[in-house]
Amino acid sequence: MLKILLVEDLVEKKAEIVKILNGKLGENNFHILYATDAFEARKYLSNHYFDFVILDLNIPRRSSNGVESNVGIELIQFIESNPKAIPPKFVACLTAYNVDPEFVKSYPLCHFIHYSPDSDWKDHINKLCIYLNRTHVLPLRNDKITYHYDIMIMTAIDEEFNAVKNFLKVSQEWNTLRVNGDDQKYTTNIINTTHGFFSVVLTQSSQMGMAAAAVAASKAIEYFCPKLVVMSGICAGVKTKTNFGDIIIADPSFDSGSGKWKVDNDGDLIFHPAHYHLRIETEIKRICQEISEDVDIRKSIFAGFTLPETRPTAFPQVLIEANASGGSVLQSTVKMEEIVQAHKNLIGLEMEAYAVYLAATNARNPKPKFFSAKSVCDFGTEEKGDAVHTYAAYTSVAFINEFITKADFLVTD
Repeated sequence: MLKILLVEDLVEKKAEIVKILNGKLGENNFHILYATDAFEARKYLSNHYFDFVILDLNIPRRSSNGVESNVGIELIQFIESNPKAIPPKFVACLTAYNVDPEFVKSYPLCHFIHYSPDSDWKDHINKLCIYLNRTHVLPLRNDKITYHYDIMIMTAIDEEFNAVKNFLKVSQEWNTLRVNGDDQKYTTNIINTTHGFFSVVLTQSSQMGMAAAAVAASKAIEYFCPKLVVMSGICAGVKTKTNFGDIIIADPSFDSGSGKWKVDNDGDLIFHPAHYHLRIETEIKRICQEISEDVDIRKSIFAGFTLPETRPTAFPQVLIEANASGGSVLQSTVKMEEIVQAHKNLIGLEMEAYAVYLAATNARNPKPKFFSAKSVCDFGTEEKGDAVHTYAAYTSVAFINEFITKADFLVTD
């Protein structure tokens, strides 16, 4: 998604510019921030990377001041020479006033465009937009300061990937993306909330398991630089603690196979576990807890499943507790009981969440927040079946829908 900064104090002129951007870029394909004075613009330019900056020549230095001549030039100087500035891809100075020829010579990186009813300023902006679209290809420029997407959703199998596409509350058709030289699946969309529009990218690892999930998540985080990474899908639950469709928020998450095999004095092969726990942030946990305590939300999730597939008779719980990621699909009561002994509070078992947590934790700055919301579809026993897979995949996505509506941290400053 393109990032644009518009520095303009005149409402009518601002509306004209936005209309052109919507027409050429598509209103859901860019995110725009507005500044009406140089002080506010400097703050944005110090904290965000922008693909396109459009500024006026004569603007106030601060909101409390009147318009001053050539303050826009001071912003251009700030961009070009101040180490605090994050240099944007393009800068255009759109002004109704005469531009000093020395400015054009001194600041060749800025496009000086005359704004008037008789000028070709619209054509000039159109051409810049066309070029922006051509150069805005994946992987995105990653300055490690600016987030480029709001949400990244990670899945492991087709069933989970399709559930997100079917049940996530998005604003338009999914848009399939290709990254040069990469065969991984990526598709993007927009989510409209009371906080505004959020960009979302959905991806899937090449196969089940932690190794594939770590590779896929690491690539996607590097390409799209999201604020939030979410693992969606289905999992096994501990039978005495969970029911079909319950949503497990993995906190902590750990690798159930991490440890050491040793032969004891009797010649028996013994496994000594060494589990390294990864936790979600307290802000993420707080939002999850709010949803878990809201009976009306959980009833709404239950009622929202209208497909003819099997579902339980009780509405789902949201359980925030220990989850283990393992290297194998379990269909053994004995083996399931062995893993349960690894953590007294263990409630779930699946194959990828720990890898996704690790990828997010070790990503380059700015690091994303993360959590896994997988729903129980079986208990890892001999009776393992596919009857409630669709319902479980649905409740996972339904929880994510609710989370996004409460995720204030996604709102751009």
